Amino acid sequence: EQNNFSDMPIQGPVSASSAFVGAATLNATLANFFDELHVDPSVYYAPKLTGKDAFDKPQDIMSNVWKWKDPSKRKAKSLAKIGAHELSDGGSVDMHGIATSVATGATELFIVDVVSDLSNWKAHFTGWKGPDSGPGQTSSPEVLAIFKDDQAAADEQAKNLKDLNVPADTEILEYITFGTVTATTKENKYYGIEAGRKVSMNLFHVQICEKLPPVDAGKCKSGKRSISIGLDQDFADYGILVSEITKTLNMKSNKEYVQKMMGILNFQNPKMARDVPDL
Repeated sequence: EQNNFSDMPIQGPVSASSAFVGAATLNATLANFFDELHVDPSVYYAPKLTGKDAFDKPQDIMSNVWKWKDPSKRKAKSLAKIGAHELSDGGSVDMHGIATSVATGATELFIVDVVSDLSNWKAHFTGWKGPDSGPGQTSSPEVLAIFKDDQAAADEQAKNLKDLNVPADTEILEYITFGTVTATTKENKYYGIEAGRKVSMNLFHVQICEKLPPVDAGKCKSGKRSISIGLDQDFADYGILVSEITKTLNMKSNKEYVQKMMGILNFQNPKMARDVPDL
């Protein structure tokens, strides 16, 4: 029998798709704060159920646990019976889904990255000591490292990434970088990844000035306008960013790279929607 999720309330999948507040419960101090409020910011899902029950039933059980501070054995068994588990934003452990994809057996990835730090992919190479690979980073380098290649190898391959030409009049888009890096997996017990598999990562990085209002919103060093994940942001700004990305990809000078991208994505005989003259 085929499962039908047509009666599932949209707030369930939408909440799960970016449950970044739920990741805060990984921090003991923040978890205690929510506990005092009798509030659980996490999203729960039960894969053994279908439709609206898949989200509603585990959420109801957990709401009672938090409300009455009563994690009874009966409630625990009820959660286990339906296979319930917590969903939270993967930004704290696997910002781009690289480790998760490799864990499924993938050998070639196409990574779309619209953040302010191009180097995040390096977190999965051995010896990472750079900035957090995601907001609320809680994972150690040991957890993140899925490739035996070290940071020197990652830095060397990063030199082959190319910046596309960008129109001079963009308001939000700073630049776009594209290229392919390769690595070989090492055993990682946290993701269940075996050693010795070669993986190609096609990186499509959109550089923006990401700032969270009201603390650090405003102009960026590049002179472009900042954009956030949605806090106090004009919704039209996202349309502007998308149009600037599209305009960049249609520039004649970027045709070679765009055709390569389309080929990787298995589009046969890729053609430009239209040619935009370089500015």
